[in-house]
Amino acid sequence: MTAVLLPEGSAERRLQAANDRDACRAQLAQNRDAARAFFRNYSDRQLLWRPAPDIWSMVDNLLHLNTTGRVYLGAIDRAIADGRRRGLTGDGFYRHPWFSRWFVGSLEPPARRRFRAPRIFVPPPPSGPPRTVLEDFEALGHEIGERLDASRGL
Repeated sequence: MTAVLLPEGSAERRLQAANDRDACRAQLAQNRDAARAFFRNYSDRQLLWRPAPDIWSMVDNLLHLNTTGRVYLGAIDRAIADGRRRGLTGDGFYRHPWFSRWFVGSLEPPARRRFRAPRIFVPPPPSGPPRTVLEDFEALGHEIGERLDASRGL
């Protein structure tokens, strides 16, 4: 198969990267580094500040990512187990279905649409210091990396 270079930052290129475990791992590491740097630059008070009662704080946004990630981990675990059970193996390039491409593209920056988070993904109020939310985000990134390893060959 011949590699096709797509424009940097294009939605299709990001979807192609989803087929590459190394690219996924690099993105996970970049996300953790960016979150650490972000938290270093703000006080707890600033991280918890809400510009309006119905607008999330910076910590709320990270809690949302943690909440969403935890929900998806269960689905990923079930898909890996099902794929292994059914013998769905391969190591080639995978083209994502149109709905997956649309969904990922609709969430990638810059946001072209705004969606209300479904109730299952609405974060709980912060219950501890903001740094614990960051620690959970970092741990979630490592767990996602473990799923990348577990999915090898599917």
